[in-house]
Amino acid sequence: MTELREMFGNSKHTTFIQETWANEKYYVRQGDTIYKLHNFYGQNARVWLNGQSSLFRDNEYRVYIPVATLETKGDNETFIGYIWEKANMSNHLLVDYRCHGVKSSYPNLYWCDVGNHPYPKDVRVTTNWREGQFNKYAQRLVYPNGDITKAVIFPSLLNEIVTPP
Repeated sequence: MTELREMFGNSKHTTFIQETWANEKYYVRQGDTIYKLHNFYGQNARVWLNGQSSLFRDNEYRVYIPVATLETKGDNETFIGYIWEKANMSNHLLVDYRCHGVKSSYPNLYWCDVGNHPYPKDVRVTTNWREGQFNKYAQRLVYPNGDITKAVIFPSLLNEIVTPP
């Protein structure tokens, strides 16, 4: 079991308690989705983000990005990972895993969004180990919402959302 999967079952998980020097949570859960605090750096990224919403500048380019979702329908649970790094994840799976097989690296995967990432290269985010491990065991890999303002949560609008009990 991965750490993000554990976090879905434990609202008091230590990762939800960790904070930055500015007393912001690194991870928050809203509904069925876990979000991670991320800072966007680089002039090109900031220019593009400014064109999307002034809230990016107002929040000093810090936002919570979705990293994992647990979708429940009856007794069925579907773990959904988010593609933030690869420009074309389906192509990556087809090309890089054709020799060894996708099943050995992504044993539960039955869905991957097809096509190019909705955001420019400078705005895409490197996947860290915790999210990479979750994605390897997720059933679905999806791109975040094409409208980045609908995909992220701005800290100024968070209203002290804490992980639900």
